[in-house]
Amino acid sequence: GGAEGALFGVVGARDFWHSGLTPILFLAEGALSGIALVTFFAALLQLFEVDVVRVLERTVLGLLLVSALLEWAEISTGYYASIPAYSQSLALVLSGPFWWVFWILHVGLGIAIPLALLVFARKARWSGLAATGLVALTALSTKLNLVITAQAVPEFEELRTAYTGPGLSFNYFPTTLEWLLGVWIVGVVALVALAGYRFLLLRSAPKVKPAAGKTKQEAAV
Repeated sequence: GGAEGALFGVVGARDFWHSGLTPILFLAEGALSGIALVTFFAALLQLFEVDVVRVLERTVLGLLLVSALLEWAEISTGYYASIPAYSQSLALVLSGPFWWVFWILHVGLGIAIPLALLVFARKARWSGLAATGLVALTALSTKLNLVITAQAVPEFEELRTAYTGPGLSFNYFPTTLEWLLGVWIVGVVALVALAGYRFLLLRSAPKVKPAAGKTKQEAAV
């Protein structure tokens, strides 16, 4: 995660990427989405004890707060600096054609609702399941906002008209082939996870019911 963030952070030609916080933000978001996904399946399939799941949920809550703080620092400092290329990319994120990806998917479903569930409804079993599932599901929105919007703003305005062609445009939306590829990747990962759950015996051991007239110890023997 840190290496991936460094690849973006050192690109000086893209002001929206060029930041010392980018590698740290990638680390925090990677840990958050990964632990959230593990916690979701651990709670859904009852792989661990309830106490272990609660610890994982509190870890997700802490990482969610850290990620939100880092993202706020990144956006607020860049907005205050008023660098033209950064401001244009940020405007696309906040109020562009895909504003709903940031406000609804990322802020609403990925931050606000999980925080409310983990803080105010933490005693309910379904709250942790819903919160971690939402965090893992909406994690992709952060990368979409970072990668696409930075490339939607040209290094200089004349590039918009310098070249013309079907693929030479600063407007982008995933094609049907790209959506299907994403669905296929999710399917392969789900198949691998199911195979591990099935063949590596990650399921909890079945409970042994004592026979009539026998204690639990005698039945186990």
